[in-house]
Amino acid sequence: MRRIVRIFSIMSLFAFGLTAAAFGQERTGDIDGTVNDQNTAAVAGAEIEVRPESISGSGEN
Repeated sequence: MRRIVRIFSIMSLFAFGLTAAAFGQERTGDIDGTVNDQNTAAVAGAEIEVRPESISGSGEN
């Protein structure tokens, strides 16, 4: 009986660990930097567009 309880406890801790790791992933982030021209001067009001890569891995966006 103790062996069953021990195995159940270990499996429960393992499952909890996997769940905690999954919640550690974030789907948002920040991009911070400066856009420079060819003379390394900062470009005022520059905007960038960030596009996600294809999730399927085919390379098509």
